[in-house]
Amino acid sequence: MKLRPRAVFGSVLVAIAFAAACADDGAGPDADAGGVDPPPPQPARRLVLETPAAMTLALGQTAEIAVRYEGDEGAVVGEPVRFALVGSAHDSTLSALDVVTDGSGRAAVTLTAGGVVAVFQVRASAERAAPAYADVGVSDEGFGTVIVEAPYHGTRAVTSARVAAYANLPCDRLVDPATNETSPPDVERDVGSTDATAVFSALPSGIRYALLGRAYGPSGVEVARGCVDRVEVGPGEQVSVQLVWIPHEIRSEGGFGVSARVLALGRAQAARARVRAAVGGAVAPWGGDASMYLNEVLADVDARDPRVADDLRALFASSSLTGDLAVALASASAGPWRVASDAGDTVATVLSAPTMRGTLNLTPRSGRSVDALFVFAGIHTDTPSGEVVHVPAPDLLTPATVALVAERNAEDYLDFVGTLNLVLPPAALVRRAIASELGVSDDLAMARVVERAIDCETFVDWTEAQGQVAAACDASCALAACGRVSEQLVTAIEDELTSLDEEASDLSVLGGSVVVLDTTGDLLPDAVSGDGWRGSWGRDGDSRVTLVIAGETAAP
Repeated sequence: MKLRPRAVFGSVLVAIAFAAACADDGAGPDADAGGVDPPPPQPARRLVLETPAAMTLALGQTAEIAVRYEGDEGAVVGEPVRFALVGSAHDSTLSALDVVTDGSGRAAVTLTAGGVVAVFQVRASAERAAPAYADVGVSDEGFGTVIVEAPYHGTRAVTSARVAAYANLPCDRLVDPATNETSPPDVERDVGSTDATAVFSALPSGIRYALLGRAYGPSGVEVARGCVDRVEVGPGEQVSVQLVWIPHEIRSEGGFGVSARVLALGRAQAARARVRAAVGGAVAPWGGDASMYLNEVLADVDARDPRVADDLRALFASSSLTGDLAVALASASAGPWRVASDAGDTVATVLSAPTMRGTLNLTPRSGRSVDALFVFAGIHTDTPSGEVVHVPAPDLLTPATVALVAERNAEDYLDFVGTLNLVLPPAALVRRAIASELGVSDDLAMARVVERAIDCETFVDWTEAQGQVAAACDASCALAACGRVSEQLVTAIEDELTSLDEEASDLSVLGGSVVVLDTTGDLLPDAVSGDGWRGSWGRDGDSRVTLVIAGETAAP
């Protein structure tokens, strides 16, 4: 016995057919009274091999190949059965290719072995029946048996497998390099699963065999193959061969909708604190919220009548009006303190977890390298109202396109490792998000937040209820005073946001990876994930961020 196995794997191009689903328009056979019911399903039939499943013939010898054609109703009489030689039959022949079944459903042909050593199959086929196969070996030097063990230990879901034998062909010649098609086998076994054993018991001695295994996933796509060649068997010998499966890699091309969520709680909390401090800094010179309002009233009245302004100033100093106004503002949840709270919360909400959205495009390079190109189209972010707004990103996120190269191409995933170095100005993002939510321009965004929080109507109502104050400053005067308070607060907040952009625009996410997965076992990538990204958003101690990348449905 000679056994010199050599494991070889040839790459193949797997063609995948996509069936388009047709929508039901309701116009079937029962859609109207004139419809015709579809014919009942035809009963299943079967071909039963009456001769041995494996036959050995000497050169020039003849043998009968017979099948019985049966159905649920019994023998199928007077129907054609087609016979064919499959594999390397060389000059072996059949007496007929089409035979009509007799009264017992039997059909038979005579096989004449040629003058050349051969291994092949005789196939019998008929309507509504699975084909029946008989293995044939032709030789004057004896025959042996090869047992192929093919356990599969990969990560893919494998539902069926086939093992084929090829005479006088090495593994590296089983695939046509011009068409990427695999040669038809001489003898083949459908082993049902990769734990089964394939037995070839009619192999002529004196020649070499290649044994090719092909494993299929739930969708019918070939997901792995293995091949061993230079297998020889002597007369009467039995040889065992272990088949090693090599999984096919998933296709490294295609496009995906992706989202990259930036978890930046530290950055958001720091920005909230800075905005609140900026508002407090604007109020502090006046001694409090109420004093800031009354100071603007005095400035307005003083410009018109200094003596009246002096009287008001004395009134404010000697009465509880300042405290009364502070209570009124607190009761109405209005004023600079509310501005500090709302503006700070707005900034923190927008910055806590913005999500960059776009596409991930895969392009294979030479060898096993694969390019991954992120193209970010926009940013989705939360707002205090609970609304998720879309912020166009091309003029905000720089660069909007980021390239990575695959470090590893594995059995059922592609793993990209790299660095995302982006510029994302936090303040610009805040303004854009607020503007998108409120339907205003970016430069008016923070002013609208302040206007809503300061609630000038509360101050105007309070002023009108104070007789001496109302006499000196009517509703228009009070509204103008409140407007100037708002402007000071907006200026303080905008200055702080500008400072925040200058210090924290760099969004550098380091040491992360993106995994592109094949979850259905059809060799097509269909999911994207990446949660190992760590980096910073800015240069201070609150800048640490985490990036979580998630893939959506594959883009067409």
